[in-house]
Amino acid sequence: MDDFAALLAAGAESLGGGLPETLRAAREALPHVSNIGRSRDRENAYQLIDGVVLELQQVYPESLCAKGCSQCCELHRALMRIHRSEWDVMHDHLVATLDPDQLEALVDRFYATYTPYLPLLHDIQRCIDEGKRPKLQPQELPLFCPILEDGACLAYPVRPAICRGYGHFQLTNPEGDDQAIFACRDQETVLKKQLGDGAGPRAELPSFNPFYQAIATLCDGEEKLLIPLWFERAFPRPE
Repeated sequence: MDDFAALLAAGAESLGGGLPETLRAAREALPHVSNIGRSRDRENAYQLIDGVVLELQQVYPESLCAKGCSQCCELHRALMRIHRSEWDVMHDHLVATLDPDQLEALVDRFYATYTPYLPLLHDIQRCIDEGKRPKLQPQELPLFCPILEDGACLAYPVRPAICRGYGHFQLTNPEGDDQAIFACRDQETVLKKQLGDGAGPRAELPSFNPFYQAIATLCDGEEKLLIPLWFERAFPRPE
């Protein structure tokens, strides 16, 4: 647990001098990642994402993604899926940093908020597992990430890869024929302003696909669930 506490205290570190060098270092390190949120070196996939984001924040200083903004946590509501390894490190963080009363309050709040929607979320999960697209959209759920409290993420140091990358990269769709800025509408507007109008300059934003693929490869064969369903499994309903 002491090692884990030290990991949580470690902030993001630059991977190199400037964005081009950072991206080069990240590309070289990606094939060698061995863990998710468990070490303080470049074998931790999160360290690579954070290192690139750190440089991007220097290049695009008007970015809205900063402490105090939780729009993405509410934008995607309860429909964010993460791998088992990503959830495990979040779970360990919650257990390590919340005292028993705080954890009990978090669990009570979860069931008070989510109980009416859990059957629906299980149906959505089954739909996704079958390779179908759920008809329900995030904005139709009056929910937010269960780890969010008073606008702050309770597991921020070990938040999932998709949370780390959102707002800073571009993303290619599964068909590989279209790229879009991987951000909420407000952040996208700010980035486009700094990048310039038109499709060409978007190439200045790095692609998130290699990072997310590295996570998927590392988690090959693992279960991938909606965050509330991981929470429900880890913290059963109080008797």
